[in-house]
Amino acid sequence: MPAPDETGDTPLRRLEGDLRRATRDAVNRSSRKPFSWGGLAGYRQLEAIGQAIHSLPDAPEENDYMVRLARQVDRVVDKFRTPAHDLAEA
Repeated sequence: MPAPDETGDTPLRRLEGDLRRATRDAVNRSSRKPFSWGGLAGYRQLEAIGQAIHSLPDAPEENDYMVRLARQVDRVVDKFRTPAHDLAEA
C-alpha cells in the first residue's frame, strides 16, 4: 500500500478527493448559453470521470466509495447518452 504524504493522505485518498470535486463540478455546472450547459459539458466531464475510474488498476474494487461513485456515474452517463449525442449533433 502506498505511503501517506505529510498530510496523512494516501494517493488513493487524494484521487478520491479529486474525483469528488470533479463530479461535483460536473453536476453543478451552469451556463447561460443554451445547449452548452452544464448539460453537454457536464455530460462529457462525467463521461471522462467514468472512464478514469474504470481505468484505475484494482482501486475501485477495493474501495466502497469508488464502487458507489462508478455505479452512479455510469447510471447517469447511460441515461443521458442519447440526448447528449443528439444535442452534440444539433
